[in-house]
Amino acid sequence: KDTTRKNWPGSGLCLRFGFPGPDRRGGRELAEGYLPVLRTWWQEGPLLYEQWTVLDALNVPLESVRVDDPSVLLVRIRIVNTSDQVPATASLTLTSEPFDHPGERLVMHGDIVSAVTPEGARVRLVLPGADANAWAAGDAELRWTRKLGPGESHTLHAMVPSVTLAGEAE
Repeated sequence: KDTTRKNWPGSGLCLRFGFPGPDRRGGRELAEGYLPVLRTWWQEGPLLYEQWTVLDALNVPLESVRVDDPSVLLVRIRIVNTSDQVPATASLTLTSEPFDHPGERLVMHGDIVSAVTPEGARVRLVLPGADANAWAAGDAELRWTRKLGPGESHTLHAMVPSVTLAGEAE
């Protein structure tokens, strides 16, 4: 029942935050070894990037969730400057790429990130509490940068729906 609500070309959609490459990935683990919370981390110079994710139901009580019910991926990204002496600039590049199609142009209004399509804007994710001024639009991506002093950290949150949201209430 969620298939008709995808509203992107192709059979799937890949959203990327632009973490450091696979050669920089430090690891991946489930919280306490079994919980449905996944932690992945990367180290690039003095910057430690951590991503925590958990999948939740979208507008459905958890006790009645079915496999084809719309869901939302809850993401917490924490970036830490592990240096005790040197400032560093953290960056993320957000992209949206439908399978077998060119990447989508992303725009941000408030904390909502949408793809620009011929049919109109399509919500791809929500960045609650995000400072829209910290995100710069590129050709097909949004770029975030922040200077972190020694020992300083910053946390971002994202909500990524498995479907194209039907409206503001959703």
